[in-house]
Amino acid sequence: MTGSSENYRERKEVIKPARLNIGDEIRIIAPSSYPEIISLSQSVEEITGIGYKVTYGINVKKLNQETYHSANPELRAKELMDAFRDDKVKAIFCARGGHGARQILPFLDFDVIRDNPKIFMGYSDITNLHMAINKISGLVTFHGPMPDTDTEEFRGEKLETMFKILRGELSDLKPYIKRLVKYVVEGSAQGRSMGTNMSVFSSLTGTPYMPEFTDKVLFCEDTNERSVDIERYLDIMTLNGTINQLAGFVFGEFKNRSTSGEGKPSIEDVIREYMVKYSKPSLAMAPFGHGNEQMLIPLNLKVRISESEPYIEPMESMVD
Repeated sequence: MTGSSENYRERKEVIKPARLNIGDEIRIIAPSSYPEIISLSQSVEEITGIGYKVTYGINVKKLNQETYHSANPELRAKELMDAFRDDKVKAIFCARGGHGARQILPFLDFDVIRDNPKIFMGYSDITNLHMAINKISGLVTFHGPMPDTDTEEFRGEKLETMFKILRGELSDLKPYIKRLVKYVVEGSAQGRSMGTNMSVFSSLTGTPYMPEFTDKVLFCEDTNERSVDIERYLDIMTLNGTINQLAGFVFGEFKNRSTSGEGKPSIEDVIREYMVKYSKPSLAMAPFGHGNEQMLIPLNLKVRISESEPYIEPMESMVD
């Protein structure tokens, strides 16, 4: 999509994907790095075992590798757009994250995505796509596990819970939050959800793909980051005014932390400093990120957060 700023305006009318049905086709694509076929196949076996048809995007089928990407930006964009255009496909799962999803943004047709709303799921580098699709197409998408890198999420009770939500049989997120979730600043907040990878969405600052922040709830996680990196991302939000615009925050896991040259403060100390300073209702240690806990988070959906159970609550249906 190219042209005037009007092409990139934020859609105020939110659309939801249709719910899945047993037997529906799920397309697996690789808009960032290329997948590892053995682990991917393990998850696909579990998905087909509960009654779904799985097909692959052209770059996944060809096992393409171009440096650390699955293909060049144009081909990766085509794979994604082919999935949205295909009427037989009812859900699109990203095989993995990695690097490079932002490179395909100029080649996407956001009107086609809006006219063909489908379940779209992934996280990490896929945050680039969530942000742009949420903003320009108005589609509700899902932060959620990816079949290459999160094989444990595609088994047993975790698999069952995920598909109950995608089928519209489960209207809350309680099965994911079975433990205490810490609050940073007490209080509650409501707003449309956005997120989730801090380093990725920070890299969209100043581009036409970054959504508005006003009255939204920002979900944040990351991996291989230091406390000074998290401080930098929060500084960017302070300097451009978006931290004041947000209704609240939910922080997930910060895994594989780099401690090179780092003493105090910790990541938790940095988060607390900014949340207290700006009096933002906020939760921490929520079960999502690059670790062993990977809850499904509907993005661009109205949610409510609070320091008491159920902590994170959808305020409307997640699928139609």
